[in-house]
Amino acid sequence: MFKDVAGLTREFCVSDSVLSHLFKLKHALRKSRFNEFLIKHNGLDKSGFLEWVFCPGMLFNNQNKWWGNGGIRQRPHEGLDLCFYRDKAGQNHRLSEKTGIPVLYDGEIVGIQTISWENLSL
Repeated sequence: MFKDVAGLTREFCVSDSVLSHLFKLKHALRKSRFNEFLIKHNGLDKSGFLEWVFCPGMLFNNQNKWWGNGGIRQRPHEGLDLCFYRDKAGQNHRLSEKTGIPVLYDGEIVGIQTISWENLSL
């Protein structure tokens, strides 16, 4: 089950074995000012933020799509998708559309996609 930041609980995984399989690519981001800023300024630390959760397709250079009907990307992923996190109580959460993401470098934003629960291919 995932509980999004609006407090809505969604059925996301049906068992621990499915959860383990779906999130086997879970990695912790190294401590950085970017990560600390994102957590602090969005109040994730107040809800007991523990770690980021990455599904297959969310990590750099991955070719899988984790949204919609799944499938393969036209090009390897050139970024990192931050969407889910786990709190110290073991509950999984989703970032909201209003989450502030700090800018790492000068550049141009070419797209922002809002993913609804119904469009996840997991």
